[in-house]
Amino acid sequence: MASKHYVCERCGGLAEICHHKTYITPQNIHDSSVTLSWSNLEAVCRTCHQHEHYSNTEVCVEGLTFDASGNFVRIPPGAPSS
Repeated sequence: MASKHYVCERCGGLAEICHHKTYITPQNIHDSSVTLSWSNLEAVCRTCHQHEHYSNTEVCVEGLTFDASGNFVRIPPGAPSS
């Protein structure tokens, strides 16, 4: 984040989240080129991070979604996942 001066790499706003461009999954969690590589990291603001995850139809973990602050929350039973 400091290397990007806390500037969102997408919109130029205040970056608060270090986003993994390639999503971390159970299959790649131990792959340091995904989890720790500088080239896979992006400084983003909360709005751009939310847009990334809400506009993506892939589910990263079944039964979880993001709240307005970008935190993981459980999807209530019977509720649509996206």
